[in-house]
Amino acid sequence: MAKTAHDYLKSVAKYEKTAKDYCTSSNFDESYANIFPVISKKKLWDLSTEYDKTRYKSLKKAIRTRFGAKNIVFGSGTEDLIVRWGKLVTSKQQRVGIILPIFYRVIECLGTYDFKKINGLVQSDLNGLDAIFLSNPNPLTGKVINRDEILSFSERNPDITFYIDEASMFLLKSSNKYSLLNEAENRNNITVLSSFSKLYGLSGERVGMLSSNSKTVMEFENIGPTYPVSATASYILEYLLNFDSFFHQILQVIENNKNEVETKLRTMAGLKVFPSATNCVFFKSNKELDLFKHLLELGVISLNLDTQDGNKLPGAIRITIHSSPTKHKYLLDKLGSLRGKLDFNKV
Repeated sequence: MAKTAHDYLKSVAKYEKTAKDYCTSSNFDESYANIFPVISKKKLWDLSTEYDKTRYKSLKKAIRTRFGAKNIVFGSGTEDLIVRWGKLVTSKQQRVGIILPIFYRVIECLGTYDFKKINGLVQSDLNGLDAIFLSNPNPLTGKVINRDEILSFSERNPDITFYIDEASMFLLKSSNKYSLLNEAENRNNITVLSSFSKLYGLSGERVGMLSSNSKTVMEFENIGPTYPVSATASYILEYLLNFDSFFHQILQVIENNKNEVETKLRTMAGLKVFPSATNCVFFKSNKELDLFKHLLELGVISLNLDTQDGNKLPGAIRITIHSSPTKHKYLLDKLGSLRGKLDFNKV
């Protein structure tokens, strides 16, 4: 069994041509192609030759209109912003706490730097720290923390900077109840990282953003991106931000598909389904049965949560629910085959 996130990625590599990906938490839907901008060869050439930040001004304006956030730093995906965060806290020699479980890159970018692993947002664990990093929603548990709770912690701990990775936030229908994206710039100790890879499906375009107060924004700007966001990515994203109603419908389809999958799993003897606020379903077998391996053999790549540091659901796996009718039907068919394996193993 793979023991780390890197080992996990290697273990599924040989199945990528024969199995479908339900591991990555980004949404996929064929209908996205219908709203993407039509780019002429000339326009594509012009975008490909742009190598400056002039287009960022237009994108920032679109984001301000759509989400209300003004103080924005762009990064080549949220990963780039996480790497810059690592450089910032280590250069300041800050005492850092990481709320587990967490995306492996957060810990990886700290290298040998000493930090504290924390199993939940608990006041006693925050004492003596300068910075906290947490994911909300947490894509490895499916749970989400109410914004008022995070605000309460930040107000009680004004000397701690709360770095909140909201990469999966747009996948929540009620994200306004949880997101601090448009609140961060008014707070001295809240910084929010966000991504357009999940709901908007732009993983390949690598567009992440950070919202915070002016001082923190300047610190991230001074560090600079590992790679700048391309003009093509900025152009596409700005265009897609005009299709709010389309993505609202996508969220409803994801919710319907998720309910259907969870209902199907609950009818299978020996399976336990865990509550999830995200676009992912978490479940495990009550017996000694390797669900990850069985699904892989059936043609479904899931996420083996035992490979994730700080996993709170031992033995469980995660599958992503897509709005794509093709991927949804494929998954339902494979889960039907899984039932046969469960019956055969007399779970």
